[in-house]
Amino acid sequence: MTHQTEWYPGDIFSSSPNIHKAFALIVLNQPLELRVSFYRKVWQNAICQVAADGGANRLHDLIMKESAIPLKVDTIIGDLDSLRHDVRNYWLQTGSEILHDSDQESTDFGKATKYLKSFKVPIDAEFTASM
Repeated sequence: MTHQTEWYPGDIFSSSPNIHKAFALIVLNQPLELRVSFYRKVWQNAICQVAADGGANRLHDLIMKESAIPLKVDTIIGDLDSLRHDVRNYWLQTGSEILHDSDQESTDFGKATKYLKSFKVPIDAEFTASM
């Protein structure tokens, strides 16, 4: 018997998800140009937030631009060639984990995906609708 997963993408954005599947968020080094409310909702519903190298810069810049958007990053991973020094210090002060992976045969996105494959949800975790 094959295990089948049902996925409800709309629940990612919902304040009261029907069947909420655990998901992680990866921020890449691409412009973050959507409405702040979008990022806030997705952040609240994700169980883990990861920035792939320069994605940490993009997120930092969004937070500095929109001071009312307190987003955290659990982990920053990559070869860290794009991570600015001031941004690295900012994330260290917020308690983010920074992992250097020097493998030049994979992209920062690949490194983030590989990292998340090993991520374990805490046994006592509860999934509740975000506000």
